[in-house]
Amino acid sequence: MEQFSANHSELKEINVLEAGSGTGLTTIKILDADSRIKVMAVDNEEKTIRQAEQILKDFKDRIEFVHKDILSALLEIKDNSLDAFASAFAIHNFVNEYREKVFKEIARVL
Repeated sequence: MEQFSANHSELKEINVLEAGSGTGLTTIKILDADSRIKVMAVDNEEKTIRQAEQILKDFKDRIEFVHKDILSALLEIKDNSLDAFASAFAIHNFVNEYREKVFKEIARVL
């Protein structure tokens, strides 16, 4: 994210969607990369979202937690409305058909 931020200094705000955000361990790295970054943290596990809310409480003005599967979340996002997509632990676990649908939606929202 630091490189992306450096290459896009013209952006006032950098909107990132993180799939499978879990307890926020990778989310904090994303947020630390640049103060312009705002993250939509999507995870389908309510328990991990609650943990992430506590871990990331200092970033509450820059993060939105979404309790959904990633495809459902992506389908609700407007075309070309995000600047970046991140996923450290989720996408490789998806079955191929679901992964293909997710990639199609990622392309649409970026």
